[in-house]
Amino acid sequence: MVLKLAPDGSTVWTRVIDRGSDDTAEDLVELPDGGYAVTGGSSDARFAPPQPLLVRLSPDGAIVWDRPVTDGFDVANAVVPAGDGGTAVLTGNGTVVRLDPDGRMLWARATGIPEAHALDATADGGFIAGGRITYEVPVNRTDGPGTVARLPVITTEIGDAPVLAAAASRPTTPQLVEIPRRFDHVQRAMVVRLDADGGIAWERQYDDPDWLKSLADGPAGLIVAGYGDTINGRWGIAHPLLALRLLPDGTPAGVSQIDTTSVGDPVWIRPDGAGYRVLYQNTSRALTAEGFYLMNVVDAVLDRDGCVLEQRPIDGSIAVTWTTDGGYFSVGIPPVGNSSWYDTMTYNSAGATFHARRLDSAGRLVWDRVLPAGPLGRVTKVVQTTDGGYAVLAEKQNR
Repeated sequence: MVLKLAPDGSTVWTRVIDRGSDDTAEDLVELPDGGYAVTGGSSDARFAPPQPLLVRLSPDGAIVWDRPVTDGFDVANAVVPAGDGGTAVLTGNGTVVRLDPDGRMLWARATGIPEAHALDATADGGFIAGGRITYEVPVNRTDGPGTVARLPVITTEIGDAPVLAAAASRPTTPQLVEIPRRFDHVQRAMVVRLDADGGIAWERQYDDPDWLKSLADGPAGLIVAGYGDTINGRWGIAHPLLALRLLPDGTPAGVSQIDTTSVGDPVWIRPDGAGYRVLYQNTSRALTAEGFYLMNVVDAVLDRDGCVLEQRPIDGSIAVTWTTDGGYFSVGIPPVGNSSWYDTMTYNSAGATFHARRLDSAGRLVWDRVLPAGPLGRVTKVVQTTDGGYAVLAEKQNR
């Protein structure tokens, strides 16, 4: 579902995109003609694997065309405008597909990124794609005492019948054993630079961050942002949010920590003068008295090397964007009960309503509007449009 709002937050139009049994909404951009490109996935049957989907909307919200981006099962995670009025789309398995304004494929390039999340256009007409890759690395150690051993398998054969496998009887006394661990999973960030014709200019992998979520190319150069290992190397909700600046050939030039965040939250990044701006949801390692983690949305100003110059908390959800006057626009569900943050999902909560909030450059509330369209289940992305209004990408609940 796409909602178009006027500059004062009133609803201009609503478009429901219902192409299959299950549809997902992943990305939205405004195009030079005032229309919109929407990406996601569409399944023909309930719980069936999706196809990556691209939909083009007119400025008034009419569906101009829609098409699967590739023939395989996947999701279209990101879309960016291209110079000819067309688009480039990134699928979850790392394929970049270039399309003209009418939706005809110009080229497709497999980047080799197994889990691709981010795409940006470059000044020379090319593209930068990013995500993560996971390796199994041989190790020679155990998981330590107390690991539960797998039961041995006993095979029996009766006459000409097939061999059957049956588990041995469970021992009556607990067995504390050490199980050899043969592999570790190692994650690395991966970035691929494409030229305007889809040729691969370079491909690089990085240890920090090990899970790339966002990237941006601008006057200060290319920067990527993503998650590092959990604090103290242990499982937990708080991960360091890292910024890695890259040289034009992809060589790493320096990494710095912005803050701590949780895996799964979006990270929005853009060039800003001689540096960058990052919107993210901070996750504190501290708990409230009720057992909730303290979380809030933060706007961080970075210098050209990715070092933090300023951090400003934002009273809104992570479905947030900057506005042309230096303020912010966000859509979310206001905090209720013991929570302290705006949410982007209803979790089927009865009576939950989404609010569109406009904040000025100091973070002060300008207006708050309850979105009338529904029932909305999840808000994915918001953008400010060239007419001063806003577009909201969401998923509609099927009740």
